[in-house]
Amino acid sequence: MLSSSAYQILNILTPQHRCAFVRRFVRHIVLYLVLLVLVLQIPEMMLPYYWSIDQLNLKMEHIEEQAFRYDTYFFGSSLTHSQIQPILFDSLFQSTDSYNLGVNGMRPPESFYVVNHFLKHWPEQQQLKYVFLEVVDVKPMDSNNQHSLRIRGTMSLDKLWYNTRHYYHEKDFQSIFSSYKVFIYSVFKYQMLNDMKKYLLRGKSDKKENRLIQKIQQQKGFLAMRDRKGVKKNLGHQLVWDVLDNKRLLDELNKNSLLLNQGKIKGKINPIYIQELQSINKKVLKLGGQLILLIPSRLSQNTLSHVESLHEIPCINLSNPSQYPNFYKMEYCSNPGHLNHLGSLEYTSALVKNMQELNLK
Repeated sequence: MLSSSAYQILNILTPQHRCAFVRRFVRHIVLYLVLLVLVLQIPEMMLPYYWSIDQLNLKMEHIEEQAFRYDTYFFGSSLTHSQIQPILFDSLFQSTDSYNLGVNGMRPPESFYVVNHFLKHWPEQQQLKYVFLEVVDVKPMDSNNQHSLRIRGTMSLDKLWYNTRHYYHEKDFQSIFSSYKVFIYSVFKYQMLNDMKKYLLRGKSDKKENRLIQKIQQQKGFLAMRDRKGVKKNLGHQLVWDVLDNKRLLDELNKNSLLLNQGKIKGKINPIYIQELQSINKKVLKLGGQLILLIPSRLSQNTLSHVESLHEIPCINLSNPSQYPNFYKMEYCSNPGHLNHLGSLEYTSALVKNMQELNLK
């Protein structure tokens, strides 16, 4: 609001001078805002694109230390991070040196953002063979997303543009509004500057984290899910694992995946999703590599509908219970949503077998 002295000045001025005064005032405000935004972008210019994604930090820092020496990469969520074993994959396929860049909870459009930036920073002198991209549905932007540092740190202009088009096609205007809200937070670094400072000034991790990092790097980005006996229930301060609920949920996943694979349940097609996959495919081909879409062991509602529209991109479907019944058995599962170490062995072996069937070398 204008101060009393400013109102006094406006009363003295003629109408023409008032308009000129207001225009200059507005221009100054806009100029100050632009300068503020530019200044706030300086810290981010010093940070890598993955800085706000903790799990990806340690993996990408290792990749960069190794000068991008790996030629095959797996991108996706925990269904990739904890289910694809690069060492086993390489030993069975025999012509790759792969690394698992899966991150818990990383699904489109965040996975699109990461892959696009990864390809943008790929050194041209290095060979790129395969890029595996997990294909799952885009979730709506909810209130929890708006307060996530990870979401704010990756809400770039191109990601905002994707969200706008994708959610507009879905008529999900709440998600569009949430995306713009997060983008404004990101531009003005709302509740982000302290985390950015910590990242820039971070020291050595504690011993426990160092041991975890070493374990992940030794397994080339892979870390198996711990075995569980059932789904987690929060009863006061105790966590109880209910075997019966686990079995029931696995049966439901089995039934739903089977119906989707049989075409008895039809998903929706979002052309914006398809266009993004085609765009990523062109970038991978330009670098001399091959994009392979991967439908993981837990099938999303609209995944098959999207993939069926992309004949030019190879796709491997590991979700069909009739082909992979073990992926829906308790002894192969850590929890209803994920496979355990035993399951990951079978999952990786099935992936290699599909690669060989596609005559990919």
